[in-house]
Amino acid sequence: MNKPIGLYLHVPFCIKKCLYCDFYSVSELEKRADYVKALARLIKESGKRLGRPLCDTVYFGGGTPSLLSTDELYTLLDAVDSSFDLKAQQITLEANPKTTDLQRLKEMRALGINRISLGIQSACDGELKTLGRLHNAEEALSCARDVYEAGFERLSVDLMYALPDQDMASVKQSLERILSLDPGHVSTYCLTLSDSSPLAKKALSYPDDCIQQQMYLYICERLEKAGINRYEISNFAKDGEESLHNLKYWSRDDVLGLGPGAYSLLQGRRFAFESNLNKFLNSTSEDMICDLELITKEDAANEYIMLSLRTVKGFQEKEFEALASRDRLRELHRVLDKKLGLWINEGLAVKTPCGFTLTNKGAFVSNYIISDLI
Repeated sequence: MNKPIGLYLHVPFCIKKCLYCDFYSVSELEKRADYVKALARLIKESGKRLGRPLCDTVYFGGGTPSLLSTDELYTLLDAVDSSFDLKAQQITLEANPKTTDLQRLKEMRALGINRISLGIQSACDGELKTLGRLHNAEEALSCARDVYEAGFERLSVDLMYALPDQDMASVKQSLERILSLDPGHVSTYCLTLSDSSPLAKKALSYPDDCIQQQMYLYICERLEKAGINRYEISNFAKDGEESLHNLKYWSRDDVLGLGPGAYSLLQGRRFAFESNLNKFLNSTSEDMICDLELITKEDAANEYIMLSLRTVKGFQEKEFEALASRDRLRELHRVLDKKLGLWINEGLAVKTPCGFTLTNKGAFVSNYIISDLI
């Protein structure tokens, strides 16, 4: 491997599943110690099998990684350090404000974790209750302040919009309270529910598409005014504060995901670990792998379109040419000849020296634009 890989470690434990969540998680906290041992063993096996590759980002996702004790986090980081050539620029841990405190944050920082992604979601108590979050607004804001007091220089905050009964006033209130924390990074997500989520089964009123767009465009404008600029559809950062790990996904760089429900793109293959904690604890890694897919040249070209247009860098002609067949390139040009001018006139896209990118307005409807191209 020439380029460093990213390592994603899934921690599937939650005290209680949020009402909107569709990520794999369990509440069987009594299995936490056994899980850490199994994951540490898999980390070592994977590093050995891959020949101790260079790794420059580690990301603890979940679930609720902040439920792990300091000793358990040390066990996992020690396994990474002993099995990978770890030159980590960012080691990120997702945290729930209700499952950490100043002392725990100081211990995490001492372990070498240098970036916290804090799931605030809203700074309005009523909205947090509707979402099924464990914390209230003040607890979340206090936890964010503790992140800095503990010695972290990098804080990312999650904010959701298009929540039940949400209006522009509450979006603005949440955003201003979050900006008062001076975060270096903000991820903002439109609430999207799977049919199986408990929230989807409730008779609630949601903002319509027009209001959702207004919310998104306001968030973009306000964050950019604060020097926190959009670099991907849902992600905003001050200069130098981008998530280096997530950039790997959008650039189609190699990421190894370990743990039940974790996905990987590695050496031209995409695969996942089955979302089953008990099987993970009692099976070999080979038995757990599912959804194995070899990425064809056509797949890579289509993925490039989809992922590049999520980013502000946008579509780059030369990068696409390196992936696409001659026929696929001609097909894309036929579509762009018909559509690109219209998108530009509608304020959805702008040309760049090497291709084109989507505006904030275009980013909101990116799925429609991308579907025309792939």
